[in-house]
Amino acid sequence: MDVKKILKHVDHTLLKQTATWEDIKQICDDGIKYGCASVCIPQTYVNHAAHYVAEQQHYGFGQLPICTVIGFPNGYTPSGIKCMEAESAVADGATEIDMVINLGWVKEGQYDKINGAASMGGMKEYIKTVERYYKIQIDNYAVVNFASFPKIIDSLGGVTITITDREINEINNHPKRYGNVYIEKSYEGTEGKQKLNGKQALAYCRIRKIDTDNARADRQKTVLLQVFKKMKGSSTTELLKVVNDLVGYVYTGYSKKELVSLATYALSNGWMNYETQTFSVPTPDHARGGNYLIGPTQLTPCGPSRGVWLWKSDIPQDAYDLQMKIYGKSNIKLAENRCDYCNLL
Repeated sequence: MDVKKILKHVDHTLLKQTATWEDIKQICDDGIKYGCASVCIPQTYVNHAAHYVAEQQHYGFGQLPICTVIGFPNGYTPSGIKCMEAESAVADGATEIDMVINLGWVKEGQYDKINGAASMGGMKEYIKTVERYYKIQIDNYAVVNFASFPKIIDSLGGVTITITDREINEINNHPKRYGNVYIEKSYEGTEGKQKLNGKQALAYCRIRKIDTDNARADRQKTVLLQVFKKMKGSSTTELLKVVNDLVGYVYTGYSKKELVSLATYALSNGWMNYETQTFSVPTPDHARGGNYLIGPTQLTPCGPSRGVWLWKSDIPQDAYDLQMKIYGKSNIKLAENRCDYCNLL
C-alpha cells in the first residue's frame, strides 16, 4: 500500500510533557512533508503552530491542520472547563478537537453526564439552563437512546411513516451508513405512507446528509409520535411489556418502578387519549446555523472555509412561543421594534 495514502489518515502526534517548541516545530515540518492528516499537539502550542504552518503554506510548502486535545489525559476536567478550553483552542487556530471523556462515568453507566457535557454539568444543569432561558418549569425528563428503537418498534408491529423518495434513496444507496437497511417502496408517487420495521425506522431517524439537523430532529419526533400512537392502542399487558423493554434504553429522573406505575395509572385514567405535542428550540423560524471562523482568519492553516458550527437564535421569541404553547399565556414582553437577533453575529 502507498505510504503517502496511509499518512493522509494519520494524526502526527506529540503530547509528552517535556515537548519544547523545537520538538513541535519538527513534527509540523514532518507533517507538511509527508502530507499527514494533522498534527496533534498540546494546546499551549496551538497558536504558535498555526502561525508557523500558515507561514510555511505562504511559501508553498503545503497545508497542515492543527489538532489538540481537551481534558487530556484523564478526562476528569469539569465539562465547563472543557468547553472553555475548546473555544480557546479554536480561537488560537485549531481545526480539530479531540476531547477525553470521563471513563469513570462510562464504567458507572452515567451516560447522561457525558451527553450533558456541552451543557456543563449533565441533565440537572441542562434542565436549569432551559428553565432559565425559556422561563418554563420542567418536572422531569427522558433521554431516549435510539438504539432501543428496533426492539421497541418491532414489539409494536412496526410504525407507519410518510416517507419521501429522497429519504428512501438516501438509506438504500448508503447501506454501510444505515446498518445495511433496505426499504422497498410500497406507494405510488414521490412520497407516501410506508410501514417500517424497527431497523428501517432507526435508519429513517438517522438520516442527516440530505437536509438539516432540524429536519433530522423532525424525523425522530415523527417516529416517537407514531410509537406513542401505537402504544395508545395497546392492551395493559402489551404496554407494560413495552415499558419494561424501554426502561433500559431511557435515561430519566424516574425509577423503573415509577415508570411502570405511571404507565398503569395512565391506562386506567385515560391519559393515553391525550394529544402528544412537541416543540423544538431553537425553532427554524427564529434561528440560523452557519460555519463561522473564530479567531484571526490569516492564522488558520486550512483557510477561511474551516470554522465552527454555531446557532444564532432569537431566544426571547422562542421562550415566548414555548410559554404560549405550554401555558396558553406568557410573562415575556417583546418590544414592538425588536432587532433581528439572527443577524447579530
